[in-house]
Amino acid sequence: MIKTYFKSALRQLFRHSYYTFLTIAGLGLAIACSLFIYSYNSFQYSFDQFHTDKDRTFLVVQDLKLEQVEHSKGGSYAMYNAISREIPQVERTALYIIKT
Repeated sequence: MIKTYFKSALRQLFRHSYYTFLTIAGLGLAIACSLFIYSYNSFQYSFDQFHTDKDRTFLVVQDLKLEQVEHSKGGSYAMYNAISREIPQVERTALYIIKT
């Protein structure tokens, strides 16, 4: 009985080969995109998970807008001083500068 089901399914697949290819290609693309999104998100959420106060740790990101927008982690020394002096909720600050 199951043998006839497989035979009829294969017969239908070969009879409508264009739609079969389109469906299988779409399914493969959807699975690939889903896996890429999952791996990207798990990579992004894996940073700084070793801290004891990871729910209270933040990283300030600075956008520099010149001819094109440049995103950089960290910031200037002036931003570091302003955050540590003017925001009373901040307990501790650390300066993080990336040389490019």
